[in-house]
Order: sequence, then structure tokens, then C-alpha cells
Amino acid sequence: MARRCWVFGVGLGVGWLLGGCGESQDVPSRQERTLGGVSEGAPLGRDVADPGILADASTYQPAKVAASPAATAGPRRPPGAAAKRGESAGDADTQIKAAVRDLVNALKDGEVELALRSFNPEQVRLLLDRVDVLLDTYEKVDLLRRHLEKQLAPDESKVEQLLGPLRGGESELKWDVLDADHVSISPNLALPLFGPKATPTLQLARQGGEWRYQLDAPLTAEDVNTIVAFHEQLQKSLDAAVEWVATSPTVDEDQLRVLLAKALQGGPAEPGAEPAAAGPKAKPGAEKDTGEKKEEQKPAPRGKGGRLRPPGG
Repeated sequence: MARRCWVFGVGLGVGWLLGGCGESQDVPSRQERTLGGVSEGAPLGRDVADPGILADASTYQPAKVAASPAATAGPRRPPGAAAKRGESAGDADTQIKAAVRDLVNALKDGEVELALRSFNPEQVRLLLDRVDVLLDTYEKVDLLRRHLEKQLAPDESKVEQLLGPLRGGESELKWDVLDADHVSISPNLALPLFGPKATPTLQLARQGGEWRYQLDAPLTAEDVNTIVAFHEQLQKSLDAAVEWVATSPTVDEDQLRVLLAKALQGGPAEPGAEPAAAGPKAKPGAEKDTGEKKEEQKPAPRGKGGRLRPPGG
């Protein structure tokens, strides 16, 4: 009896194994079926109807399918020369304006060291060692500003116009873009800083992603001595201008403009002196005397000298 049970059990197990090797009778779900190695349930692209395929083969043009947003997404390079640096021409223009504004504000506030640090550091290194002389100049400019504000109050715009050449706000600035990394600015805002060593235009160049002002060459020790001498003379002119404005009942604005322009050229300023005229003034009555002499200039009689002696001869 036990042997029959054992044989029956073995046969049942073999039958079960043989049955498992055959094809399953269960129907697989749609997601489980595959076709060419790709799940049948994977999403398919949108069907595109192309009725033009029924037309004449010689004139048939395939239908154009719009690309999906995912296919066109990605970084776009801005046009222009600045595109290589990942910025548009508008961004470069904004940076140039910011660099000009920063220099003007530094000069206006008397922040001489800050103004010099907007230049190529290797070119102005020696001048930064003598920055105290330049600071003295702008202390005197500020003193002149305070006296002018008292004289010309409440019209502060006149004060800004008068001191504009010393503070970087003389006139409307213009700049020419030479290439993607170089800009020429005129007039030169740095004239009060460098004096006779300043060029007519100011150069702005991009270095390491930053815009910095450039000189034609690094300043030498001799250049710095020339600049220091210029500032010492400018300070004397400013002292004279301060005294003149402080002691005068009114300020002659035209004369002050001439004085400051002369001081920026390195010449001594003489407040209160009349501006030089175009030519020597004629003495009163000179025209009358000239007319009388013309009447006297008659042909000399024959036999006598016809040359007139100069007056007083």
C-alpha cells in the first residue's frame, strides 16, 4: 500500500513538471506583450495623415510635421560679437554704461582711490602709492563746491555745471565700440586725475569678464612725478578760486569757467583778472588820431623828402 502511494506521488510530480513546460494558457496583458523588443503598450507617436501621397509622384511633396517643444528646447546663443561670451549686445552696452557711471560717481564723490582702481591695476600701481596728493586736490574741489552752493543757492545745477570738468560731468559722453572687448570714450573723464598724461579719449577694455579702463602704457616714476606736479599747481589755483568766491559778493560764472579750464591745463589761475582779449585794446581816441594822420599824409612837394618820421622821431 505504501509503495503504491509513493509511485502515485512520483507520477503526479512528473506530470506537473511536464505540464509546466508547455505554453501557458493565460492570456498576457497588453503591457506584457512585446513587438520587436519594444513593449506593445509603449506610447506611439501621433499619426499624421498625408493625403498628398495619392497625388502625382512628380509633384508630390512630403507633409511637414511640426517639431515638439522638447526637440527645440535648449540654450540659444545671442547674436552679435558678444554671443561668444554668453551675453547679448544689450548686456554689453549696459555694462559699459555702468562702468562710465561708476567712474563719474567716484570723481563726483572725491573717491580718487576707487576711481583709480577702475583702471588696469598694473598701469596705475605707482600712482596709487601717491594717491594722497590727488585726495588733497579733491578736498579743495569739495571746499569750492560748498562756497559756490552758498553763492548760487538755490540753483545747484549751476554748481554741477561749473565743477563738471573737475568731477567727470563736463558734457554728454560718447563712445565708439571698436570691437567686442574695446570701447573708446570721449571726452576723457580721467583728465582731472592724470593731467598732462591724459589722452583725448578714454579707453575701456574687457579683462577676464570685467570692464576696466586702459592707459596707453603703464605709468612710470617720471610720469607720476609729472602728475603730482600738475596736482600741486592745480591745488594752488583752487585755493585762489576758493578765496575769490568766498570774498566776492557775486560770482562771475563765465570768469570762473575760464579760470578752471586754465587750471586744468596746468596753468596758474588769477581770479578777479579780466579774461585776455583777442587782441590789444585800442586807446581812446585812437581812431580819431588815425583819421587825422590820414589827412596829413599828403604827397610831399618835389625836392623834399617824402618819408614821414614815426611819431616821436
